[in-house]
Amino acid sequence: MSSQILSKEGNIVKISFDVTPEKLEEGIQYAYDKNKSKITLPGFRKGKVPRKVVEAQYGVEFFYEDAVNFVLNETYPAVVDELELDPVDMPNIDVKDISKEIGAKFEASVTVRPEVKLGQYKGIEVEDFSTEITEDEINAQLKKIQNENARLIPVEDRPAQMDDTVNISYLGTVDGVPFEGGESDSYDLKLGSHSFIDTFEDQICGHSIGDKFDVNVTFPDEYHAEELKGKAAVFAVELKGITMSELPELNDDFAQDVSEFDTFDEYKASEVEKLTKNKEESAKRKKEDAVIEQIIANAEMDVPEVMYDNRVEDMMNEYEQNMKSQGITLEMYCQFSGITVDGLKEQLRPIAKNSVDAKLVMDQIVKDKGIEATDEEIQAEIQKYADQYGIEVDKIAQYYEEDPAFKQEIAIHKAIDLVCDSAVVKAAE
Repeated sequence: MSSQILSKEGNIVKISFDVTPEKLEEGIQYAYDKNKSKITLPGFRKGKVPRKVVEAQYGVEFFYEDAVNFVLNETYPAVVDELELDPVDMPNIDVKDISKEIGAKFEASVTVRPEVKLGQYKGIEVEDFSTEITEDEINAQLKKIQNENARLIPVEDRPAQMDDTVNISYLGTVDGVPFEGGESDSYDLKLGSHSFIDTFEDQICGHSIGDKFDVNVTFPDEYHAEELKGKAAVFAVELKGITMSELPELNDDFAQDVSEFDTFDEYKASEVEKLTKNKEESAKRKKEDAVIEQIIANAEMDVPEVMYDNRVEDMMNEYEQNMKSQGITLEMYCQFSGITVDGLKEQLRPIAKNSVDAKLVMDQIVKDKGIEATDEEIQAEIQKYADQYGIEVDKIAQYYEEDPAFKQEIAIHKAIDLVCDSAVVKAAE
């Protein structure tokens, strides 16, 4: 196998490479073995036609598509390593010549990782992020805990009102025709949560258990379902149940119910300690983000859009998995929130862009400074994972101990500490 770089324009590299007749023969044999069970010819049982007979009947070209895919699966990664390329997307590959005598010759266009020219990355000036806990934050935390421990009480002597949770059945129609996803026999809806579109929740207020009524709404112009965008809809609703939240008193009894503390003062002090720790961690993250943001601004790099596209898709997949873990699909989430899948991608794109840019500059700092993860740091991180997820260290080690991406992530964290420790903190304006 031989390979070479033909040209490089920006982040697009054009390369050529070939495979030997022997390697192509492996591919042709693979293609025959893969397809022989489907091949039929007069005089032979299905799946029993010899390869030479197939080639005589259809030509060896009959096998080329599968043969080329077979050899590229092995050859292309080897070419990438040989030419020391760092692709960030799938290549566009053309077959320039192919025959049993010469093998196969290919040309490919490959989008590669951009070059990064760092500017200033040490001594970055950042604002001082406060770690002081205010009374408002303490009260908000206690209110949150109250709500989390609220008791749901059935309501039967009054109509539904905001902050109630109602159980409803509904059937939605547009121009009298039901639409997909617009029906449920039993759904718990927190009034005021803005889970449903338009004024759906407002129109439930004032109705009592057993009421059957219509809710009139209009789908947003940017709704994810094309056939529903901007359309007026009518939901036939039946109110089946109402519950309200009763907040517990914040006293010693409450502290004993929800914690290991005997008094509310002790419990409150522990919550203040948690808030302080969380705010300190938040301030640390904000400082890191501010420093990296300036490093990105000081750097020169021409990032291919496909890197941002790929990161958005990764984030969408993560988003979808999170939704599934909560028992809903991405489509259901979009329906409830009145946003399209494309709209969600647009919201994620700035985050994806920052993520890609940050990774590029920090990788470059790791490279320039020769930062590496030590064996002790690798083992410490594995131990942290084991403690966090309750898994035996050996089981985690077999996956991560020799993983280059895992080691690089540790090195990046060391680089972040390096640039943050050198940052100059100035008083907030």
